[in-house]
Amino acid sequence: MQDSFGRVIDYLRISITDRCNFRCSYCMPPEGVPLLEHSEILSYEELLRVIRILGQYGVNKIRITGGEPLIRKGIVDFIRAIREIDTVADLSITTNGSLLADRAYQLKKAGLDRVNISIDTLNSKEFFRITGGGQLSDVLQGIKSAMNAGLTPVKLNVVVTEVFSMEDLSYFIKQTYEFPIAVRFIEYMPVGRCGVKAGSSIKAIKNSMVWYVGKNVQYKGKWTRLLLSTAACNGGIWLYYAYDRAFLSYLQPHSFDSRWEN
Repeated sequence: MQDSFGRVIDYLRISITDRCNFRCSYCMPPEGVPLLEHSEILSYEELLRVIRILGQYGVNKIRITGGEPLIRKGIVDFIRAIREIDTVADLSITTNGSLLADRAYQLKKAGLDRVNISIDTLNSKEFFRITGGGQLSDVLQGIKSAMNAGLTPVKLNVVVTEVFSMEDLSYFIKQTYEFPIAVRFIEYMPVGRCGVKAGSSIKAIKNSMVWYVGKNVQYKGKWTRLLLSTAACNGGIWLYYAYDRAFLSYLQPHSFDSRWEN
């Protein structure tokens, strides 16, 4: 299956709920939003039928999203049912990670391949504020459980808001060479009623990452020098190490223009 530009369509994102246990400042107002009735949401059986039909046309990559998908009852059995569909080659989920610690192994056993986890700062107070009460420790435990369960590489989505700091940047870079983690920095797009302001520009983040080039880091018990290659990385930055590599990338859909290319 192709679109009008000749691009192959093989990827499907499925939102299984509009409910979430966070109230992120840039996503939802404090009072919440009108929620759909249960009867208005597709059942798991209906969603499985959609996946089977689209699979006949080459759609073989499935990502489950929400709201927060782990809130919906029966999610593990739903993942298992998707994995039993022959056409599905890759199955992943996007989550805030707060409920992942107790379910990571169940999800992996059911057939989930990977997880994307949203985490914008390592400052617990700021995290609590921008998520409307979320506990950073729950998310960090979810990340650890995902790695231990083999849901790798774990991808961390970092929205760059005013709470993002250079300490956060240093932490995320360190994670990529210590663990099977990829980090994606996402430009904040302030639309509607937002309780948080934009942070550093993607250009500033990019320049800060370049600062690490040539620095000595301890990796797998050995000291090695960080090298950089921007060739064929499609907007991301590859950080090469002595024996392995890690990946950091950035998305700038809001303000991208020629100024960011330098």
